[in-house]
Amino acid sequence: MLISPPFLPDRTATQTEDPWLDAAMVGAEDGIYPVSHRLGWHGGRHLVAPTAANGGNLAVRAVADGTVLFARQRTAAEAHTHPLWYGSGYTSDAVVVIGHDTEIGADADDRPVALRYYSVYHHLHGIEPAVRAGQPVRRKDALGTAGHIYGAPGRMHFEICLDTENLLRLVGRAAGDLPLTRDGRADVLYGEVYFRLPAGTPAYAAP
Repeated sequence: MLISPPFLPDRTATQTEDPWLDAAMVGAEDGIYPVSHRLGWHGGRHLVAPTAANGGNLAVRAVADGTVLFARQRTAAEAHTHPLWYGSGYTSDAVVVIGHDTEIGADADDRPVALRYYSVYHHLHGIEPAVRAGQPVRRKDALGTAGHIYGAPGRMHFEICLDTENLLRLVGRAAGDLPLTRDGRADVLYGEVYFRLPAGTPAYAAP
């Protein structure tokens, strides 16, 4: 499954992948993964929306094909006494959650291994009318606009997560380090492959 950033700034003809991704996903000073500035668990990253050609903010976009599982429009909170006014200002509470289904290869019996993960777009200012629970979305579809976090405009919380069952399918374990007493996975290989050579392993200069 193809995955793209939640913001899609224009890319120059000479711009390589890494600088473009850096421009697409500019992190805010707060909301760092995995520990927040108050030492609490924080499952995603706060991003700053890039500026569009018209001077506004670029739209927040779906990172992959999927189905909208939950969508909630922003709560208006004009009074400073409202619960959404905390920290140094108002924080938007519009949110979209999308479920994504994909395959990550085949198991030892050559059966496809399916995987479901979720993308979360929080602290949005507004959500597109077509973005409703149960509706399909395509990668790069506009979901809405970034909102406020602690009074700072053009901010959003973004994360990708999955449950324990799908985590086991993806990495072969749900917690802890990789076991070093046996070989790693021999099925559903993806990404990079590493070989660990314990201390004392014989090495030869020639076959």
